[in-house]
This record gives sequence, structure tokens and C-alpha cells, in this order.
Amino acid sequence: MQTSLKNFILVLFVGLLTAARATAAESDRETVLVIYHLKASKADELAKLIDQTWAIYRRLGLVFDKPHIIMRGKEESRVFFAEILPWKSHSAPDHAPAEVRALWDQMELLCERRSDRDTIEIPEVEILRNNT
Repeated sequence: MQTSLKNFILVLFVGLLTAARATAAESDRETVLVIYHLKASKADELAKLIDQTWAIYRRLGLVFDKPHIIMRGKEESRVFFAEILPWKSHSAPDHAPAEVRALWDQMELLCERRSDRDTIEIPEVEILRNNT
């Protein structure tokens, strides 16, 4: 077999392998909607913690860059934050390192239960349309 043909086959094989890995990674991704039910006057503190955790998630390669959206809303007279967070895998949050878990503990202290809802709710969601 000619050298150029061997090189072509090798490049093709590496390309297919890379594409297969990317597809597998995409299929294991987990997008969640995090809802933080804030205690009174804790919005600024929580906003800083959300920024800190996002920087750590990115540094550790736990999340995709997009979509990442942070929103603020009101339930009656109380403030809540909502965050759309794209984990690279379902196991990423389950096996988060100690530095991440420590920040999550701080976040929990800034939030409160509301009716029958947890202080922080984290349902998995599926993005149906992204017009950005």
C-alpha cells in the first residue's frame, strides 16, 4: 500500500474515532434547571457564589460553555434565581470535587424551603429550541 494511502486511512480513522467520542460525550450530557429559593437579602451573596462555581466548573471541565443562563424572578414577594446549567455528563455533579461541594453547602445556607419545595431544586431538562 502506498504511503499516502496509508496516511489517508490513518487520518480518516482518527477523524472517525474523534467524531465517535464527541457523539458519545454529547449523548451523556445533562442539562439542568437549578432553582434557588433565596432567603431575604441574600441575592448578592448567591450571585457571587454562582459566578464562583461556574468558574470552577469550567476550570475543571465539568460543563459545556453554552447554554448557561442565570435568571431572577419573584414568587409573590420573595426572590428566586434560576440557572440553566449544561453538565458534560450525568456523573459530573454526582462526583463533584470537595471544592465544588463546599460552595454548594454555602449556597444551600442562602436559600429557604418554600411550601413543599426544597431550598434548591434541580430538575433535569431538555432544551427543545435555542434561538440564540
